[in-house]
Amino acid sequence: MTDTATDSMRTPTSPTSVRVVRVTPLPETDEGHLRSLIARIAAGHEAALGELYDATAAKLYAVARVILKNIHDAEEATCDAYAQVWREAARYDVTRATVLGWLSVICRARAVDLLRRRRVRMRAVEQAASYASEQVTPAADELLQSMQEGSRVHRALSQLPATRRQLIAMAFLQDLSHEEIAAAMQMPVGTVKSHIRRGLAALRETLQAESAR
Repeated sequence: MTDTATDSMRTPTSPTSVRVVRVTPLPETDEGHLRSLIARIAAGHEAALGELYDATAAKLYAVARVILKNIHDAEEATCDAYAQVWREAARYDVTRATVLGWLSVICRARAVDLLRRRRVRMRAVEQAASYASEQVTPAADELLQSMQEGSRVHRALSQLPATRRQLIAMAFLQDLSHEEIAAAMQMPVGTVKSHIRRGLAALRETLQAESAR
């Protein structure tokens, strides 16, 4: 393995724990030994999973890296593969594949799943960005235009930072929830709430100051 990041990949030793080990694959791994490890894993021996990882992780990582083209994603897919081995070791059939062949199929499936999830996330971000660019700014303008030109509220709104004006517009004109606004603006929900709260407080202070004149 050429990437230094893979010298100490996480090794799933059980469904709820991971340990960090240095990958030192055996140059030639005996198929019988690998099968014995699978049998021990199926019987619940965590140490056997660690041994299997040490012996085969470099090859599985290479499979994941070819598909994902990313060090961190490849490491995640590899660890996901060993987690699945821990759960499904009893299902291994020696008549259908070698141990390494079976592991490679699992790792390839986990890498493809991760690639699919990554693409879905990217599409969601693109859609949110498109929604923000097409819907948010007009809503903010609509909020200002809905107030009588020169009115106290119009003047107070125009003094707010653009972001807070947009968020208030989405909340009160488009009737969006904080969660929907957060998704559209790609902001944490807490940040959205804070901006709206502070924007409304600033509006109140401006209007009170004008009333006192």
